[in-house]
Amino acid sequence: MKHWTLSSVLAALLCIGWAGTLTAEQIKLPLGQQTDSSALDLPQRGLTRAQVAEQLGEPETVQLAVGEPPISAWEYQDFTVYFEHDLVLRSVVRHPNLSPTPEDEHQTP
Repeated sequence: MKHWTLSSVLAALLCIGWAGTLTAEQIKLPLGQQTDSSALDLPQRGLTRAQVAEQLGEPETVQLAVGEPPISAWEYQDFTVYFEHDLVLRSVVRHPNLSPTPEDEHQTP
């Protein structure tokens, strides 16, 4: 019994010691460099779906309404517009994709 307990304690201490040496890569972007949102003409809160469609055209993807009140989303290339009922609730800029896609990994220079 003593041998088993001592082995368990040593194994736990060894694992804790290794955990301290593990690190993860961090990518830090200054907030101003994440997206040049000033170049985007985002729909403002309170616009109707018809006004957004007239201003920006049809979205690439439409997420149907869920919940109460019903919240839906129109996805454009660089941002997403969220609607509550028929009115714009918020427009959110998408962060740039920093990880390579499977297509990027298979391309040769």
